[in-house]
Amino acid sequence: ETGDKKLAIIIYNYPPGKDSFTASYLDVFQSLHDLLTKLKENGYNTGDIPSKDELYRLFLECGNKGTWAKPLLEQYVSKYKSTLEKNRQLIDAETYLNWFRELPEKLRKEVIEKWGEPPGDIMTVNQTIVIPGIVLGNVFVGVQPTRAWEEVRNYHDPYLPPHHQYIAFYKWIEEVFDANAMIHLGTHGTLEWLPGRRIGLMAEDWPFQLTNLPNIYPYIVSNPGEGLVAKDRSNALIIDHMTPAMVQSKL
Repeated sequence: ETGDKKLAIIIYNYPPGKDSFTASYLDVFQSLHDLLTKLKENGYNTGDIPSKDELYRLFLECGNKGTWAKPLLEQYVSKYKSTLEKNRQLIDAETYLNWFRELPEKLRKEVIEKWGEPPGDIMTVNQTIVIPGIVLGNVFVGVQPTRAWEEVRNYHDPYLPPHHQYIAFYKWIEEVFDANAMIHLGTHGTLEWLPGRRIGLMAEDWPFQLTNLPNIYPYIVSNPGEGLVAKDRSNALIIDHMTPAMVQSKL
């Protein structure tokens, strides 16, 4: 029954910041609102759907916080602690270590060499990893973790391993939230650009380790090259959307 199905909708936030909840020529929060409305019409449990403006306001609060902005992260956790605990969005170090130890030794070494021992310091409060986002009925709407904090080139860096919170985010969706499928909302996120083989992924390739669910991916029709990467490396079902219509501005 659709009412029992759980979905994770992932919004990317890169470069990190309040002005970067974007996707290529897609109105993210109007599209999110419309998607939730259609899901509800088709029997999915979406709870009470916030307005477009309210969704945006909520994500301003729960977006990614830099390591230099710990007080903002602590403020977010303090304000929504009861809700985060109820939804199990605070991952203690022991739980994460159990997930981390399941990774191949080669991948564990890559992460520790770059990001230090678990659970790291990105999106953590008192050794607890924070999974930012909201839960609406059986739908989790979350913010995709950053690839890194230094430079935009890290977006496509083929050698930069994901940090601890990135790993925990995708493990949480599958192991704790128990999602049946995930939707990466718009062109494009970073999961499919993680290190590893270009095609024919195997156990020591990062997308293989973090992608075990059906992956539905609205994608702009004018970017088939990167859409192919999402299909090949994150098992994405691509649903194309058109580019915006162009009209004369008369300016």
